[in-house]
Amino acid sequence: MSISFQPELVRARLRPFGISFEKSLTDLIKGIRLNNSNPERLYKFLEDSIQECKDELKTNDSELKSMAVLKLAYLEMYGFDMSWCSFQVLEVMSSFKFQHKRIGYLAALEIFMGNPNDDALMLMTNLLKKDLHSSNYVETGLALSGIATIVTPDLAQDICEDIVKMLNHSKPFIRTKSVLAMYKIFLKYPEALRNYFPRVEEKLKDEDTSVVSATVNVICELSTKNPKNYIDLVPQLFELFLNSNNNWMMIRLLKLFSSLSLVEPRLKFKLLPEILKKMQNTQASSLVYECINCILTGRMLTPADEHIAEMIIDELVAFFQSDDQNLRYVGLLAFIKTVRIYKKFIRKHEKVVLAAIDDEDLTIKGKVLDIVHYLVTADNIVTVVQRLLMELIPIDEADQHGESQSQHQAIPDSLKLQIITEILKICSAENYASVPSFEWYLAVLKDLMRLNKINKVKGVDKLVSETFIDIAIRVPSMRSAVYKVCIDYCITDAEDQKNLTNGLKNFVWILGEYYIDYIQDDEDDDKLNGYQIIADIVSQPGILDLADSPLSDDTLAIFISSLVKLFAAFANEGLGNQSYEFDPDSWDLRRYEALIELNSKLIKWLSNFEQCINFEIQERACSFLEVLKLLNESLRTHITHEGPPPPPTFLTKALPSMFNSYPLKPIGVSVQAKIPKPTDLDLELVIDASSWEALSTLALDSTFDNASDSEASLFSGNGSEPESEIDLIDQDSVTEVVEDVSKRKKERLARLKDDPYYISLDSDSNVPSSKSSTPPKTANGAKKTKTATKTKPKPIRREKVLILDDEEGGDVVSDPETKPVKSRKKKLIIDSSNLDNFDITAEQPGDVAGAYEVEQLRKQLVAESAAGIQTEVPKAKTKVTKKKSGTKKKGSKKLPEESALKTEKKKKRKAIIDE
Repeated sequence: MSISFQPELVRARLRPFGISFEKSLTDLIKGIRLNNSNPERLYKFLEDSIQECKDELKTNDSELKSMAVLKLAYLEMYGFDMSWCSFQVLEVMSSFKFQHKRIGYLAALEIFMGNPNDDALMLMTNLLKKDLHSSNYVETGLALSGIATIVTPDLAQDICEDIVKMLNHSKPFIRTKSVLAMYKIFLKYPEALRNYFPRVEEKLKDEDTSVVSATVNVICELSTKNPKNYIDLVPQLFELFLNSNNNWMMIRLLKLFSSLSLVEPRLKFKLLPEILKKMQNTQASSLVYECINCILTGRMLTPADEHIAEMIIDELVAFFQSDDQNLRYVGLLAFIKTVRIYKKFIRKHEKVVLAAIDDEDLTIKGKVLDIVHYLVTADNIVTVVQRLLMELIPIDEADQHGESQSQHQAIPDSLKLQIITEILKICSAENYASVPSFEWYLAVLKDLMRLNKINKVKGVDKLVSETFIDIAIRVPSMRSAVYKVCIDYCITDAEDQKNLTNGLKNFVWILGEYYIDYIQDDEDDDKLNGYQIIADIVSQPGILDLADSPLSDDTLAIFISSLVKLFAAFANEGLGNQSYEFDPDSWDLRRYEALIELNSKLIKWLSNFEQCINFEIQERACSFLEVLKLLNESLRTHITHEGPPPPPTFLTKALPSMFNSYPLKPIGVSVQAKIPKPTDLDLELVIDASSWEALSTLALDSTFDNASDSEASLFSGNGSEPESEIDLIDQDSVTEVVEDVSKRKKERLARLKDDPYYISLDSDSNVPSSKSSTPPKTANGAKKTKTATKTKPKPIRREKVLILDDEEGGDVVSDPETKPVKSRKKKLIIDSSNLDNFDITAEQPGDVAGAYEVEQLRKQLVAESAAGIQTEVPKAKTKVTKKKSGTKKKGSKKLPEESALKTEKKKKRKAIIDE
């Protein structure tokens, strides 16, 4: 007698004794770690494991099937799509064994949380309802956790009433989970908030503390969206705050009060005394911080509450002395909010703020920069700036000054740029009101440039050079000193010019603008004249490389105009200065020949840019070339052997008038907004339509500068020059002319396509080049200024200088069409946008069950009918039952519109269930 061997039956009998021949989750993890070094082997192992799980899911063994689902849930975290096993997961969830059911819920959370399956969720609804009403409260809690994670709008609407019933469960564990699950229901289905929030509100009086704490959490989260819905709960919440000993619940209550006080400012008078009492009596740092944060965030602190602000800052000082970085950080946040209201308190705690700059935490170091400018006065500005400069010193230089690695740590470039920006902001505040000496400030700016040669932070040269321009414009007595520094940066070698990519043009602009102020300064005799400056700049080979660098087009354009401006100022030096009256003593043959020689050098230098691909550079070079050529002719025609003739008028009047017509003054940033737009100005109005069409046609035709005779004969049949081109154009033939001109333009472009000497109108000026731009070096080198010294700096006596104010106009004219730009809010992990501006107190159409939803559906039907969409609606009338307890009766009939809209969806679901 033959006995057939059944391996599946044998394995099923041995499995209860712990003997299993299939891979468990532990085996899967070990296999992944074993093959992790080889990606190909790992991928092959994962594919084989998934195939084994698919085979195991086909068996009827619940133990084997649940283990397969557990392994698939683990593989889902590796990025594999497991939505194909949704129905197998439902089978494991429906198991009678709690261990299997828990695995099924875990897999369902992993699969449905990011990719919900409507069909599977529809079948899961009955399973969830069954587990919610299970006699085993652990299964009920498992179902509540699953609902809170994978809830969808449809599921929320179907399961809402069942969860509300769980709010009165005998187990506090279930009541707590039910309250928290209702929050997720409210997010997905806001209408439940209007109907069932009173049931949640009742849990504030629950006998169990955990239930009350969960209810406070839910109300606190809901109040962040629309606090006015929960103003009526303040008496209950305030009583809880007074009688509770749970610090975490009091923290949530404080967050809730901060939201409610924004919509009801009168709460301050009731809440503030109790919050201050809690803050003084508790030893918990977290509760102290939340009390302070509630006062600040809820706008309970006003300029009149100075004694409260002083009390708050005294509490925060203890935070700064803590070893916990988190406490120091949150304390600094609250400190910043407080001193922005009371700026004078920050000066009492100068040591605390400066100590925060030395903090090892880079986040704290960056945050303190937001308030350091409140600390600065005319007495301590040197100390504060010196302390900030020490943060920019590289580590190798810090070691030379005796600082250890722990005292001076490397900071990122973004923080260095923030420190430099703060230094410039501190010194330029209130039109340089706190700067004791501009010689000291220039030394600080040179230190920033010197340190940046090593740090190489992008954008520093631009910020510092703009500061030099601002000082030169506002402080006339410092123009000579600023000019001398700019000479050192402009006449430099290629290595140092790499640090001046964005700031070189600003230094060059100063050279062309303030040469007269530089020459007229009698304090310094060691000056370079204009001839030396221009000759040194044009002789640098790196300047010519700027023509091929797309990043330096603006710099080269400023170079061209500034050198011509500098030449004009140098040529008229001593000739009455600004009045340009002739002075024979300052004019000799040597000066005359020097001007001719320098003019020739500029002409030769500008000739390099006549065919530059950048139109701005090309236009400036060609324009000034013609001016200098005229000047060259004017100078050479007046040369005699007996002596230099008087300077030509073109040199003394025409050339300077191009640059010195109006003096430059500092202009406020809001001046443009103060110029009102004329009320009768219409920029869109065409004055003469016919002339505009004729002009457009002529503009198209004028692009052909070398047009042939046949093309020129378009407007004159005999080839002779017409007296008036506009008069000869027939208005009816404008369209034909435009088409003909466009055709000839295409033919011309095709003909000149391969011409190497032809510059197209649509050429790109920003052509990348392999040449690197060469940055400037001082001929004499910049002086080193010691900034990182431990000795106490000597007090600098504040000098009295003239500082020009901004040129301001009248009142600011606001543009009515300009709308404020809303700041982007950070996206939360949990989407709560459905509750934005949701008012639970708004009256709805009647007290009919589902009447609000029906009203919305009615509006949708009206909109569809207006758009031409036909919807079949049954004409049968149905009675509507009124609700008594806020829930819909099971036997209540739906309105015709509601049933008509949901007919198709119900049929689809029924078909799936029947399968």
